[in-house]
Amino acid sequence: MSAPPSAAPAVAVRDLHVSLDGAPILAGVDLTVAAGEWVTVIGPNGAGKSTLLRAVGGLLPAPGAISLFGTPSEALRRRDRARVVATVAQSPIVPAGMSVLDYVLLGRTPYIPTLGRESAADLAAAYDVLGGLDLASFHDRELATLSGGERQRVFLARALAQGATLLLLDEPTSALDIGHQQEVLELVDQLRREHGLTVLATMHDLSIAGEYADRMVLLADGRVVAAGTPREVLTEQLLATWYRATVRVVDGDHGPLVVPVRPAPRPIRAG
Repeated sequence: MSAPPSAAPAVAVRDLHVSLDGAPILAGVDLTVAAGEWVTVIGPNGAGKSTLLRAVGGLLPAPGAISLFGTPSEALRRRDRARVVATVAQSPIVPAGMSVLDYVLLGRTPYIPTLGRESAADLAAAYDVLGGLDLASFHDRELATLSGGERQRVFLARALAQGATLLLLDEPTSALDIGHQQEVLELVDQLRREHGLTVLATMHDLSIAGEYADRMVLLADGRVVAAGTPREVLTEQLLATWYRATVRVVDGDHGPLVVPVRPAPRPIRAG
């Protein structure tokens, strides 16, 4: 499904503030994501990355202005929002015993009438997505029996079954080994290019994040402290300042690579 024909950005966030249990998490965040773009949000633990995605997805109240493809977020009904934006959480809750097909069909909920059942068109959409992600042979398997990489593809399948044009991916590779990380991210990038999707993601692995993102946003202390291309954001100075990390940044084939370097040992004081 292609992005709506509009000059408006896919995501526009202005002066976003979020507090949870009285503690400020985000303070005046601005963010713009163009239609078809891949933007990855990075930052140290507690910076507010997941909170930002939840706010954009309409999962928590947030003072400030958020619009999706030119429509103010608050003007979207829940069902209409689900047809525009799909979220893949870090650890999605999966009901015990649920099959792959039934889980993917949850993505068709915005199109099923209240108290109604999925139609032949919904089943066709689910099978089409499963086939496209090489999951058709798993349709009757319990989700809990799949490997981490297979489950991650199923989580993506549910999001794609929604027909949404904006994907919010919260740490999509956090539980995967490096081979499955590459597999999942290559798949996301392929789907983005083939279907005109927009991707807003959070990631911890800076090197992998820099290889796939068109732009990056560095959050720290609940605010944006840097934004730009991966080469503009992944610098030794910025990472030392905000991550308190000693690293070397070298050029890779698809973006900067961040290599941790052990700090020089501190001198031991005698006596």
